Amino acid sequence: MRSFWEMEFMPTNIFSAYASLAASMMLFRSLVNDILPEPVRSFFHSMFEQFVKKYFAKSLGQMTIMVDEVIGFTRNEIYEAAEVYLRTKINLHSDRLKVNKTPKQKNINLSMAKDQEVIDMFKGIRLKWQFVLIEANRGTRQGVREEVF
Repeated sequence: MRSFWEMEFMPTNIFSAYASLAASMMLFRSLVNDILPEPVRSFFHSMFEQFVKKYFAKSLGQMTIMVDEVIGFTRNEIYEAAEVYLRTKINLHSDRLKVNKTPKQKNINLSMAKDQEVIDMFKGIRLKWQFVLIEANRGTRQGVREEVF
């Protein structure tokens, strides 16, 4: 009998190898479902999902966009627009919110706290906004990070 690498690559041989692999995978799956309890399967599934997100997230279409509050000595207009927009998207059931009001303002302003996340949908694209504060050597720099999925 020839080894796999010595076999001629004919359609019947390829189909035979595929059918054997598929049957083996179905047998393995049924054994795992019968032997392992649901909590153990869920644990392995979540660990596999975390592994994929950690090492393959960029290849799966995730993108991070950083929006700084200040550019040089002027305020970034995109940051201001994102700040105003995100006030309408804040989840009032969040565990942390930033609240402020100046003497000239009539209403209280709610905004995102540090490391707070807001999930948003735009034209079928899932967006995750996160307020990030980065401390640099020359002072603090804050911005909004947007992740596109």
